[in-house]
Amino acid sequence: MKKYFYILLFSLPSFLFAQVEVEVTIENITISGTDVLFDIYLRATSSDELYLGNADFKLNFNSANFTNPNLSVEAATCTFVVTDPGTVPFAGFNNLVAQGTYFNGISPSISGNELIINLNGPAPGTQTAFDQGVAVIDNTASTHRLGTFRLSGISNASGMGGFTWITTGTIPTRVFSLGENTPFTSTMVTMLTATNPTDFTLPVELTKIEAIPTSAAIAVTWESSSEQDFSGYEVERSTDGKTFDKIAWVAGKGNAVEAASYSHKDAAVKENITYYYRLKMIDLDGTYEYSPIRSAAIEGSSDWKVEVYPNPVSEAFTVTVNSDASETGTLSIFNINGQLVHRQPLSLSEGLQQYVIQRSDLSAGIYYMQVQTTRHTHNEQIVFAQ
Repeated sequence: MKKYFYILLFSLPSFLFAQVEVEVTIENITISGTDVLFDIYLRATSSDELYLGNADFKLNFNSANFTNPNLSVEAATCTFVVTDPGTVPFAGFNNLVAQGTYFNGISPSISGNELIINLNGPAPGTQTAFDQGVAVIDNTASTHRLGTFRLSGISNASGMGGFTWITTGTIPTRVFSLGENTPFTSTMVTMLTATNPTDFTLPVELTKIEAIPTSAAIAVTWESSSEQDFSGYEVERSTDGKTFDKIAWVAGKGNAVEAASYSHKDAAVKENITYYYRLKMIDLDGTYEYSPIRSAAIEGSSDWKVEVYPNPVSEAFTVTVNSDASETGTLSIFNINGQLVHRQPLSLSEGLQQYVIQRSDLSAGIYYMQVQTTRHTHNEQIVFAQ
């Protein structure tokens, strides 16, 4: 259910810089339970690239259809890249650092019926700091994502979102670009035109979803409050929480005004593996929404077990593997974008063994560890602290 909101902006005339035009869009609007999720993208529309500094993004919304609304940004959803992405300790390291800088500079808030997203961008002092820390925005569409934003508190099942850009006032939607050479002067990019989207509904359908492990399966259960012009549910499963595959189809009730309950038993699961589940809720016209994600694992009857401590990690962490037999395997660590940042072979014997993993130069953020042998797989989220 992809929708696009567009605004076009251009830079004020300056004897120092050529004119830079930029398009800001809101894309990928989805409803998850009582939350609205949407992405903000930027794209340079002229031949000149934009080097993103500070910015303000402001939208009106139908606050009357929300109760105690809250606006937040999802972690690790920025996709900005820098002039010099770097190769050490792994490709794209400087991109991750810059993405973290922009993420930490985002201040989302709500004032009455206004959604306000202030961005305090980087302020480089050297050319190296500019090349490795400032996002470069070119004219590729749907690529340069500031982040995914979550507006919670939907309370009116038949209400409308009412998103419209705020383009006038003391502080309207605006973007600042940086000069690409010292002293990296900031130039404001002001509003030229704005195109507001076709409005969208705020259905409150799903009221509950759970993943419950049993001795040999995982039961996914859910409840809906109402279903209007509704087709059914695709049950999707993942082993990493990011890439999902359809495993079942459950037909809906059609047009049900009362609460309905559903369940699906997933017997194609293995012990000691964490599985992630979500529902793709599809209307009769083909539009769809995703449910929140739930996870569960069946504990194995053997003594095979993996533990990580401490977590969050400051400088190093210990991985303890209690193996029920001699076998080989690998220990891998991936960043939030799925890039491999560490891998080492394992040669396990029956019993307890420990491995100390140094954090090295990895930046703060969320990572994923996988211990995989010929008979077992263990996935775990690891947080590297500031």
